[in-house]
Amino acid sequence: MATVFLTGGSGFIGRHVAAELVSGGHDVRALARSAEGALAVEAIGAHAVHGDLLRAGSWQDEAASADWVIHLGSPSPFGGRLGSKRAEEYSRVRTAVDRALFDTLAHARPGRVVYVSGFSYYGASGGTPITEDAEPHPYALGKVLADAFDLVEPHLLMGVPIVCAFPGIVYGNGSWFAEHVIRPLLAGRPVVRFGRTTPLQPAIHVRDCARAIVHLAQHGRAGGRYFLANDQPARLDELAAELARQLGRRLRVLTLPRALAPLLLGPLLAEYGERDAVLSNARLRALGFSFLYPTIADGAREVAGGLHV
Repeated sequence: MATVFLTGGSGFIGRHVAAELVSGGHDVRALARSAEGALAVEAIGAHAVHGDLLRAGSWQDEAASADWVIHLGSPSPFGGRLGSKRAEEYSRVRTAVDRALFDTLAHARPGRVVYVSGFSYYGASGGTPITEDAEPHPYALGKVLADAFDLVEPHLLMGVPIVCAFPGIVYGNGSWFAEHVIRPLLAGRPVVRFGRTTPLQPAIHVRDCARAIVHLAQHGRAGGRYFLANDQPARLDELAAELARQLGRRLRVLTLPRALAPLLLGPLLAEYGERDAVLSNARLRALGFSFLYPTIADGAREVAGGLHV
């Protein structure tokens, strides 16, 4: 079994990654910037490593000695309007965090480094699935991920075995999905959408996302890029409707003018509601990965079953 250094282990996706690793018998060393974060990862069965990627510390020894490094740690774009100043700060911090970790690993030789970015780095594809070989045209949050992603190629040349993962829209009982879909649905409040319909987006249940990340740590090719998306792209209002059906609840929708989205969410997050993006998962499947929840009906059923309502 492997020793794994994990960043972002107390986050929505990170908690599931830590749980998958622990259940597989791996020795997980999860970076924690706060006492609360340390308690969260230790409750899963990981060992907390106190530190901050932007400051030198013992985390560097843990990262350098690990068999695998899984990098999920980044500032959160959610929790408020993502305007230009906040986006610039997000990009600056994300780039500095990634550089600090990659520079540390340039002096070590881990087996694999799984670097988790976002599908919007590739841009909107329309309704036709694209592969990882497509030329990126960043949109939405992808615009502020681009500077950090530019660090990958030079560090690959330094010998850091980076495997790049691009999850689609990750849903489950937590994070944005709990805030904007589950809680309103259970409380009988309307789910808000901008415009008469929402675009097609690549979707993946959070547990499948975590399983895919662990699978890449085991089987991904250094320098390889992999989309993490299930077999069925979905409109977010369809996902909300499927969850309502599984719960036996009536879905109420409050439709706001699309022009309000940039004002309320900020221009970058609003862009997600404007264009279709469909990803092929053929490369991930070619590594032998199989989905527990290949469709939104499968995933919504699992979310509903875990709510105990």
